[in-house]
Amino acid sequence: MIARSGMGVLKKWRNSPHCKPLVLLRARQVGKTALGREFGKELDQYIEINFDEHPSKNAYFDSVEKLTLKYVFTTLGGVIGFPA
Repeated sequence: MIARSGMGVLKKWRNSPHCKPLVLLRARQVGKTALGREFGKELDQYIEINFDEHPSKNAYFDSVEKLTLKYVFTTLGGVIGFPA
Protein backbone atom coordinates (compact mmCIF):
# COMPACT_ATOMS: atom_id res chain seq x y z
CA MET A 1 0.00 0.00 0.00
CA ILE A 2 1.29 3.47 -0.88
CA ALA A 3 -0.74 5.32 1.76
CA ARG A 4 2.02 6.21 4.23
CA SER A 5 4.55 7.52 1.74
CA GLY A 6 1.91 8.84 -0.63
CA MET A 7 0.11 11.04 1.89
CA GLY A 8 3.26 13.13 2.40
CA VAL A 9 3.62 13.61 -1.35
CA LEU A 10 -0.03 14.66 -1.65
CA LYS A 11 0.27 17.17 1.19
CA LYS A 12 3.35 18.66 -0.47
CA TRP A 13 1.40 18.91 -3.76
CA ARG A 14 -1.55 20.61 -2.00
CA ASN A 15 0.70 23.22 -0.39
CA SER A 16 2.51 24.03 -3.63
CA PRO A 17 1.57 27.39 -5.16
CA HIS A 18 1.67 25.73 -8.58
CA CYS A 19 -0.43 22.62 -7.92
CA LYS A 20 -2.44 21.38 -10.89
CA PRO A 21 -5.12 18.70 -11.17
CA LEU A 22 -3.90 15.48 -9.62
CA VAL A 23 -3.88 12.09 -11.32
CA LEU A 24 -2.83 9.04 -9.31
CA LEU A 25 -1.08 6.43 -11.47
CA ARG A 26 0.38 3.19 -10.10
CA ALA A 27 0.06 -0.54 -10.50
CA ARG A 28 -3.28 -2.17 -9.75
CA GLN A 29 -4.29 -2.97 -6.18
CA VAL A 30 -1.69 -0.81 -4.37
CA GLY A 31 -4.05 1.60 -2.60
CA LYS A 32 -4.50 4.54 -5.00
CA THR A 33 -8.24 4.81 -4.43
CA ALA A 34 -7.94 4.50 -0.65
CA LEU A 35 -5.16 7.08 -0.59
CA GLY A 36 -7.11 9.51 -2.77
CA ARG A 37 -10.26 9.18 -0.71
CA GLU A 38 -8.39 9.58 2.57
CA PHE A 39 -6.59 12.65 1.25
CA GLY A 40 -9.90 13.99 -0.06
CA LYS A 41 -11.21 14.11 3.51
CA GLU A 42 -8.62 16.81 4.23
CA LEU A 43 -9.82 19.01 1.35
CA ASP A 44 -12.80 21.32 1.08
CA GLN A 45 -13.72 19.77 -2.29
CA TYR A 46 -12.45 17.04 -4.55
CA ILE A 47 -13.63 15.10 -7.58
CA GLU A 48 -12.90 11.43 -8.07
CA ILE A 49 -13.17 9.87 -11.51
CA ASN A 50 -12.23 6.20 -11.34
CA PHE A 51 -11.48 4.98 -14.86
CA ASP A 52 -11.39 1.35 -13.72
CA GLU A 53 -15.01 1.62 -12.60
CA HIS A 54 -16.05 3.81 -15.56
CA PRO A 55 -13.77 3.02 -18.54
CA SER A 56 -16.12 4.81 -20.95
CA LYS A 57 -14.99 8.12 -19.39
CA ASN A 58 -11.47 7.70 -20.83
CA ALA A 59 -12.57 9.40 -24.05
CA TYR A 60 -13.27 12.62 -22.15
CA PHE A 61 -9.54 12.97 -21.51
CA ASP A 62 -8.03 11.81 -24.80
CA SER A 63 -6.08 15.03 -25.38
CA VAL A 64 -4.11 17.52 -23.31
CA GLU A 65 -6.47 20.33 -24.31
CA LYS A 66 -9.20 18.62 -22.31
CA LEU A 67 -7.22 18.68 -19.07
CA THR A 68 -8.54 22.03 -17.84
CA LEU A 69 -10.98 22.76 -15.04
CA LYS A 70 -13.21 24.69 -17.42
CA TYR A 71 -13.47 21.64 -19.69
CA VAL A 72 -14.09 19.29 -16.79
CA PHE A 73 -16.88 21.38 -15.30
CA THR A 74 -18.61 22.35 -18.55
CA THR A 75 -18.33 19.00 -20.32
CA LEU A 76 -18.42 16.54 -17.46
CA GLY A 77 -20.65 18.49 -15.10
CA GLY A 78 -23.61 16.18 -15.47
CA VAL A 79 -21.47 13.05 -15.59
CA ILE A 80 -19.70 13.74 -12.29
CA GLY A 81 -22.67 15.29 -10.50
CA PHE A 82 -22.07 19.03 -10.91
CA PRO A 83 -24.41 21.34 -12.78
CA ALA A 84 -22.86 22.42 -16.07
